[in-house]
Amino acid sequence: MQTLHVYHTYTPEMGGANTAIRHFLAALTGDGFRSRLIAFNARPETVPQGYDVIAVPSSRGPLGSRYHAPLRGSCDGLERYVARADVVFVHLLYRFHAAWAAETAAHFGKPLVVVPHGGLDPYCFTYRAALKRIWLRHYRRALVDRSTFLFATEREKEKASSVIGPLRAAQFSWPCALPERRNGRLAAPNGARRRLLFAGRLHPMKRVLETVRSILRAGIEMELILVGSESEQVSIDELRRQAGSEWGDRVVYYPACDPRNLTRFYDNADALVLFSHRENFGYVVAEAMAHGLPVFLSEGVDLAPIVEAQGCGRAFDIGGETDIDQALRHIAALDAATLRTMGANGAEAARRLFSWPAFVANTRLLAEELAGRN
Repeated sequence: MQTLHVYHTYTPEMGGANTAIRHFLAALTGDGFRSRLIAFNARPETVPQGYDVIAVPSSRGPLGSRYHAPLRGSCDGLERYVARADVVFVHLLYRFHAAWAAETAAHFGKPLVVVPHGGLDPYCFTYRAALKRIWLRHYRRALVDRSTFLFATEREKEKASSVIGPLRAAQFSWPCALPERRNGRLAAPNGARRRLLFAGRLHPMKRVLETVRSILRAGIEMELILVGSESEQVSIDELRRQAGSEWGDRVVYYPACDPRNLTRFYDNADALVLFSHRENFGYVVAEAMAHGLPVFLSEGVDLAPIVEAQGCGRAFDIGGETDIDQALRHIAALDAATLRTMGANGAEAARRLFSWPAFVANTRLLAEELAGRN
């Protein structure tokens, strides 16, 4: 079976969408499956390595790369890959790669799977909402009416349905690395300085600067370890400015690293914090759980219901910095034994919910069902 994946690259090396796309390619490669990726606007740091990738360096259409159809020359010859595929996957929305793939799949009568990676979260419609809604209406027949949408969490599926109405949908969790055991500190002793970890891109959506300011303002013996790449909106210099004299002491920064090397940070923290406006999955949450680390996050992270149901942390309703202040005070009040219990609960839950074999089986079953239905 041949599956074709089409996406528009834009995320940095720690971007969740890129991680997920690599997982899909790996899951659908080997044992009778072959996967190919068409990567528009391809850049070396965002194109998955070691896979069959057709890189399209330019993605600009008549009015840029967003919302509109491409210049025809950008797609010359690419239709043949759609014609040969048994199933076509579209990753990410609102750029012309999705419209092109959907319309081409419809032309050849190919089953289409749309993986929005959070693109139908109501938060996405707090900016450029009118253009996005026009885009969805214009391409509804090709992109929505004849496709199957695939979501990483039940909450992501529910929110998407609230935005565009009833969908043909499937849902299963993305996978994460499951370490054999936790090697680090099992929560600092009571009274010692709590070490909180933030891992991910330094971006306003993740409320990283608000978290830094709250750590310094809370008057609690805590330190914040930040691991990630800077963004256009949040630079390392700005992070240092916000931390002031506490830079390198209560606020410690490490550049982005290979996700496989995050283990040492998970193992040397007491808890993970992620107070994002929204995350359709949150790989670092799943990975922290797998490493036995308690997780404290905002309700905007779609793994929040699982975190609370499994007793491995707590989700907070975060609307501003005062809410982050309260969340930090809550974390500080928990004793070490409670944190250890939360961590153990998370590790056990991660092995059930985020295993690689389950993801491979679910992905292949979906592809086979759609191809057979066609």
